[in-house]
Amino acid sequence: MFIHRLLFVPVFIVCCLTTLTNEATLPNDEVEALRSIGKILGKTKWNFSIDPCSRGNSWLDQPTRYYANNITCDCSFNNNTTCHVIHILLTAQNLLGTLPPNLTSLPFLQKIDLTRNYLSGPIPPEWGSMRLVSISLLGNRLTGSISGELANLRNLTSLILENNDLFGTLPAALGNLSKLERLHLSSNKFTGEIPEVFARLTSLKEFRISNNNFTGQILDFIFQNWTNLEHTYMEGSGLSGPIPSINATLENLEYIIISDLNGAETSFPQLFINARLPKLDRLMLRNCNLIGEIPASLGTFTTIKILFLNRSNFTGSVPQWILNTKEKMDLSYNNFNDTGESSCQKRTCSQALQESITPLHFVRINCGGGEITVNGITYEADNYQAGPSTFYQSTNWAFSSTGIFLSNNRPDDVLTLKSSILSSNGGYELYTDARVSPSSLTYYAFCLANATYNVSLHFAEIQFTNGETYSSLGKRMFDIYILGERVKQDFNIIEAAGGAGLSRVQRFNANVTDGTLEIHFRWAGKGTTSIPERGIDGPLISGISIFNPVDVTDQPHSSGQQPCPASSADCQSLSLTFLQALHHF
Repeated sequence: MFIHRLLFVPVFIVCCLTTLTNEATLPNDEVEALRSIGKILGKTKWNFSIDPCSRGNSWLDQPTRYYANNITCDCSFNNNTTCHVIHILLTAQNLLGTLPPNLTSLPFLQKIDLTRNYLSGPIPPEWGSMRLVSISLLGNRLTGSISGELANLRNLTSLILENNDLFGTLPAALGNLSKLERLHLSSNKFTGEIPEVFARLTSLKEFRISNNNFTGQILDFIFQNWTNLEHTYMEGSGLSGPIPSINATLENLEYIIISDLNGAETSFPQLFINARLPKLDRLMLRNCNLIGEIPASLGTFTTIKILFLNRSNFTGSVPQWILNTKEKMDLSYNNFNDTGESSCQKRTCSQALQESITPLHFVRINCGGGEITVNGITYEADNYQAGPSTFYQSTNWAFSSTGIFLSNNRPDDVLTLKSSILSSNGGYELYTDARVSPSSLTYYAFCLANATYNVSLHFAEIQFTNGETYSSLGKRMFDIYILGERVKQDFNIIEAAGGAGLSRVQRFNANVTDGTLEIHFRWAGKGTTSIPERGIDGPLISGISIFNPVDVTDQPHSSGQQPCPASSADCQSLSLTFLQALHHF
């Protein structure tokens, strides 16, 4: 029992704890405070017939990956006769209440962790008068702004508010939290600029502000003043470039993850030209409006395991060290002069059609699943498992996927899903499977007859749930492009369909003039990334139907019809964005 007790308390107070918890008790005022706090949170199963510090039934459960049910006490007071509550961990329990202002009735409380519940309402400003060292509220429905009163928590080291509905500007007073090490604000609705006074947060190790609506530029102090910085996530934050230069003393920096910056084009940031970053492991600068050549000095960062520089406007030649590396790299959607070796013959569909290949008038794909027939219409199988970045070509269509899931618990080579909430009966056959991608998913239909096509995209969200659980709080958002034109921005399947597990068909028209139709889905850093677990983000598609309404045959190829050969696809649209990318996965 004593060993389990130590698992939930900081090392510096372990020596002060006692095994004689049966002799030490919690004061009545704290017992009553817990009773009231439980009612406000919606925690109904605490057993007050025993002392909350006894670590008995209902006060301590065996934790699992996300679930925790733990009240930790320090029982070293008054010669080991008095206990005080120091930690409350109630995670992944789907609590339905609100945050209790009377948490202040626990004067010795240091840590509150209510991650992955269904709590609503604001963060009580009363908490600012406490001794809290750590606040974790990830994955709830919290609203309102951050109170400046929290800046009074001068010993606060961790403030985790990720994946909520918080809004407003960040209080400048938070810059006074000199001991703050972790500030996670991603997937909220924050606006305004990052306060200049945040330059004082020199103890900061982790800074996450992805998926917000901030304005202004990335401030210099992030890479100049924060000398202890280890991880920074700024994907779809709303901020503008340029990416500032770096302080050469940031020797603990491991992750730099930035995407979808606003603002003008800029050359490669100086931070990677002059700095020494001995621990840099992940450098991901997607869609950051970078131009010019990739500097040769970037090759000196030998510790980099993941390098993503896709969706910019880099020119020149791909550096030889990138061609030779075995690490994970993505340089897709740039403008390099050379593409390396390619087995794709540069022959267009127009040339192929001149060789008597019968043009197609329809393509239908069951994305992520096997061949099925729905209402007499056959959808081709698309159950190739692929990999973290891959290009797969079927007879008359192909797909490419790029990116990796930023989670240590999710394999990168699983890009197909099977629903646990949908039945294959009742008209949902097309929606029980889906293809997903961490970042970018593109389908190509080739050797089509030049015509105007009806494009139907079939969606159903099968990774989130409905109901009053934290798994229902996930938000998948991505952009949809057809023939290079963005037709949907921040598309949310659940909002469009009216809930998880419900189907939605998005219909568009597309005018094909060169025999090839490209449908592209791209994650732009929006939506949640940690609900129900980390690594669930990026585009998802259940089925694709491309149909020329003028053609009345609508029949599969006859056995004598020559299929569209791989080499007949337009190399520019089918492989340049992928083969040129030089993905090393």
